[in-house]
Amino acid sequence: MNKFIYISSVAILLSLTAGCSSKDDPTPTIIQPGGPGSSVTETKLSAWTEGELDIHFINTTTGECAFIIMPDGTQMLVDVASAVTSDGNSGIKSRWNPTKRGSQIISEYISKCMEWTGNNTIDYFMITHFHADHMGTYFASHPKSSHGNWTLNGATEILEKYPVGKLVDRGYPDYNYPYNCSKTYSQVPNYRTCADWFQKNQGLEREIFKAGSATQFKELRKPSEYPVTIRNISCNGQFWTGAGENVTMQFPKLEEIPAGASGASTEACPCENSCSGTIKITYGQFDAFLGGDTSVNGKSYFAWKDTEKTIAGTVGQVEVMKANHHGSVDADYPDILNALSPQVMVINVWQDVQPRPDNTWNQRMGVMTGTDFYMTNLASSNKSSFTTGLSLIKSEYGHVVVRVQKGGLKYKVYALDDQKSDFSILKSKEYTSR
Repeated sequence: MNKFIYISSVAILLSLTAGCSSKDDPTPTIIQPGGPGSSVTETKLSAWTEGELDIHFINTTTGECAFIIMPDGTQMLVDVASAVTSDGNSGIKSRWNPTKRGSQIISEYISKCMEWTGNNTIDYFMITHFHADHMGTYFASHPKSSHGNWTLNGATEILEKYPVGKLVDRGYPDYNYPYNCSKTYSQVPNYRTCADWFQKNQGLEREIFKAGSATQFKELRKPSEYPVTIRNISCNGQFWTGAGENVTMQFPKLEEIPAGASGASTEACPCENSCSGTIKITYGQFDAFLGGDTSVNGKSYFAWKDTEKTIAGTVGQVEVMKANHHGSVDADYPDILNALSPQVMVINVWQDVQPRPDNTWNQRMGVMTGTDFYMTNLASSNKSSFTTGLSLIKSEYGHVVVRVQKGGLKYKVYALDDQKSDFSILKSKEYTSR
């Protein structure tokens, strides 16, 4: 992942005011543990129950990860935050500097969730793209597999620890678009070796992410009782058109890309972030958008690099949006924010520079009243730079959980203490789906 500053993202977020003001936006109810409207159970997150949709944004300080529990207990893991460098994270890690690998933190977290569902399988494991803060990389000192010649961290550790029904990424089976992914990223050969072994020896199902599909990820147990749709929006330059499962190709074809010697060194080559797989989750009136690291990176050179503008044309209004590319400078522009007009934006921060407010950021935050922000990390050095808009940040750190009530009419967002393992609630807020 490239290190970009957050200022556009949230600055732009503020342009959401216009988008939100034109819609019927019910006033949310704030529930603080121990405060009015709270109950004893609100001090800790209660167990998931059938009929609820959970989206857990797990903080590891090393990237992005979302664990989804569908209303029928089907489980899906999106990315596995396990970068190994701490460069640029000193402020974040001054609050909490985990001694465990990212995939260890994730594993321990989702194991507790699996106690709720009684399902010890990750039915779907989706990797949005091949950067270390989304799939993990490794040091020589990391543990080695007992099955074969690969190192355990990130995706490989998850595959080793849990039964996985279907593994979906943007490269299978050739891993050659828009360049040789195995040559460009050292973690990809390690991951492929591991996935190949589990495919051959334990029947792991593998697929390339299919833009436009509404069936690649689906409930496996009671789909008719709790209808949830996960629509694949974009990947590798293919974008859902909004009709059926039709897609349009916006990026150049492989043979048209003048890739450099290192694979991704030319301006005319799509960047890894913009190739991210993106999804929209729908449950009744509730919608959420998870866009990986999709961005507008390089659009000043090539208009086709603006992936957000194309996505904005088909996704529509959502209740929850995970900030694209951690809320960096090359993402979360007005086109997508005004179109999606989220009530809640979750920002999976993993670098101190996300966000780094300036005057423009602050001014727009000051008038941005239609969206609440929940961050997994906010470095104190950045917080001190805010002059306005801090009231819109409902949580500055911790795991963030979105729990949608049965049927999708209402949902709550929880910030959980990331230094505890008992799902202790720091803050919570209830919303009505639109």
